[in-house]
Amino acid sequence: MGFLGVSVNMFSLMALVLALGIVVDDAIVVGESVFTQRERGLHGVAAAIKGTRRVSAPVIFSVLTTVTAFSALLTAPGPQGELGRPIPLVVITVLLISLVESLLVLPNHLAHLPAPGASGEGWLTGRLNRVRGRVDALLKRVVDGPLDRGLRLAVDQPAIVLASAAGLLVLTMAAVNAGVVPNQFLTPIEGEVVSANLEMPVGTPGERTSAVAAQLEAAGHRAVERISRERDADADPLEVGVALTVGRSAALYDPLGGNAVEAARGHLGAVQFKLIDWERHDIAPSTFERLWREEVGVLPSARSLSISSNLITLGLPVHFELSHPDPERLAVIADEFVTELNGIDGVFDVRSNLDEGFRELQLELKPAARTLNLTVGHFASQVRSAFFGAEALRVQRGREDVGVYVRLPEEERNSAVDVERYLVRTPGGEVPLGQVAWAGFARSAATIHRMDGRRAVTVTADVDPVLATGQQVNRSLEDGILERLSAEDRLFEYTYGGQRKQQEEANADLSRSLFLALLVMYALMAIPFGSYTQPLIILAAVPLGLIGAVAGHMLLGLSLGIWSMYGLIGVSGVVVNDSLMMIKFINDLKASGLPVRAAIIAGAKDRFRAILLTSVTTFVGVAPLVFETSTHAQHLVPLAASVGFGILIATALLMLVIPALLMAQYSILAGRAARA
Repeated sequence: MGFLGVSVNMFSLMALVLALGIVVDDAIVVGESVFTQRERGLHGVAAAIKGTRRVSAPVIFSVLTTVTAFSALLTAPGPQGELGRPIPLVVITVLLISLVESLLVLPNHLAHLPAPGASGEGWLTGRLNRVRGRVDALLKRVVDGPLDRGLRLAVDQPAIVLASAAGLLVLTMAAVNAGVVPNQFLTPIEGEVVSANLEMPVGTPGERTSAVAAQLEAAGHRAVERISRERDADADPLEVGVALTVGRSAALYDPLGGNAVEAARGHLGAVQFKLIDWERHDIAPSTFERLWREEVGVLPSARSLSISSNLITLGLPVHFELSHPDPERLAVIADEFVTELNGIDGVFDVRSNLDEGFRELQLELKPAARTLNLTVGHFASQVRSAFFGAEALRVQRGREDVGVYVRLPEEERNSAVDVERYLVRTPGGEVPLGQVAWAGFARSAATIHRMDGRRAVTVTADVDPVLATGQQVNRSLEDGILERLSAEDRLFEYTYGGQRKQQEEANADLSRSLFLALLVMYALMAIPFGSYTQPLIILAAVPLGLIGAVAGHMLLGLSLGIWSMYGLIGVSGVVVNDSLMMIKFINDLKASGLPVRAAIIAGAKDRFRAILLTSVTTFVGVAPLVFETSTHAQHLVPLAASVGFGILIATALLMLVIPALLMAQYSILAGRAARA
């Protein structure tokens, strides 16, 4: 994988598992075709050549269509695209190599198999053959029993089968849209470092921030003690490493975002706990995060506090940009919105970038100053020179220039009274500053945030997936407080960001890429079939995988996300392969003179064994990851669930839907011919 720029990691290894179903499918197709020739009396090289030639064209085009589908993922945008890029790269490479193996290497191996019933059969071989015979007999009973009845229903009443499949698809989409299946754009990836970012009011000295950060550290140690008390007495002690930082947040470097170090600010602090070998102790970082948050409780002196165990942050599930031209009205709206967020169950770490600002002494000229010909610029220049200093000269010291500033003595510039007593020069003489200007303490914004030229405030929050999802919280806010604020004040505007914005941007880009991929897939399938309608039948079967994937997520209590989509594309590759091969066999039977109805039933029966083997082997291949409990693999479980359950249920539907679609196509064409 070095020439692809891909390392061996969890995503590239998952790509190998994802490609397993498609690779096995091609090998099963070739092997089953050769086996059929052996059953008909051919052996050795003759059976291998004839069996491989029979399926070579559909195997080649099925691989090319799957490669086209995964190519759409190469342009996936955003950090999630960078994370998942090894998946399409590895899958495409494996598929192209497997094509050579399936059509050249595998037939060579199959050509050297002994003829059925050949002498020299050992004890183990005999036992295996007897097991194979029983399984083969069971498959034949299924084919001649339930499958035969189902296929006859599909060709005799295609409308019933197609309507039922469409109904299942509609129910599946309704379950997703209604939130029955949670929608979480990206499953968090937990790391061994749990970070707490502390923000005090602007202007807080570093000593005070350090004291509050020490309280956070003590709360973290109490959380470790709570976990230790719940473990066995003879268990190995838990080890942690602690780092306390004042002046900047804990997110010093993001592997996807680059260096994000900012200038140190005394009101910021961070405490980080490194959990050493906690996976060996079977303790999840999210468990420590939850207990740490409980131990901290409420910090009245802190402006905001966020605790996270995520290795990579791709935006928060709740992220809104509130905008209003009036800064005072915007501050009121932001406070009301934050209060509403804090009242929602499952929402925590609510943060707003609206700060009180620095405390400063503000001066404003009185109207009487105009009569003295005193301008704002002249007045400001005098005050600045007196209290900050004016450069009098520059002195050369070695290679450096040193500026010399002149200002009032310290005893005349260390209080607000000194400012009011300061004598301001006017064209008519000197007057005390208090006679020409008002002086008073106020706060100025440390930073001013704008959105499209308007003052804006960003409000973010995290969500506990056990209690709610970001989708549910965002919908509640939009239907509640945001709708009310928009109705009360027409100048108020809001937009969203974070995970929701990334999800919509990613979905839009992927939709465009997948649409182009579908066009290319349609063209590729039209070549071997010489038909414009049969490729549409194959593409119509692709959504069947969605039914199984959603059912698997519901069964396991998983959330649909970006990795679920990657799994669905893998399922679509298997569905396309199976559908393409089934239609190819049915077309061959029709070309041999068999009636349409009989050809559809016979072709579907012939393909059942290969399709079933593909589904079972793929599910078994991903099953260890589907039922994996390790916290470091949880973000890949949705992908495996989409593949495993999607293929299982899609196989059952595929065996009936494709014959029903073919029969419906034939009925329509026959009706047109009769009318003509």
